Amino acid sequence: MAKVRKWIGDFIASKAMSFCREGIRNLPERWQKTVTINAEGNISKIMGKNNADLSKNCDSR
Repeated sequence: MAKVRKWIGDFIASKAMSFCREGIRNLPERWQKTVTINAEGNISKIMGKNNADLSKNCDSR
């Protein structure tokens, strides 16, 4: 674990301050994209499952 912390610290120290500033500034937009993509994927899974369940119910009538 100490090696990982050192590597991360060295990585951050090797970057310009603007690297961190821009990364932090862009977080809300990046998180929103992630949430949107995950929500769309989950909706597709839910709709696909519901559609399969509906067709199964229709076949059993």
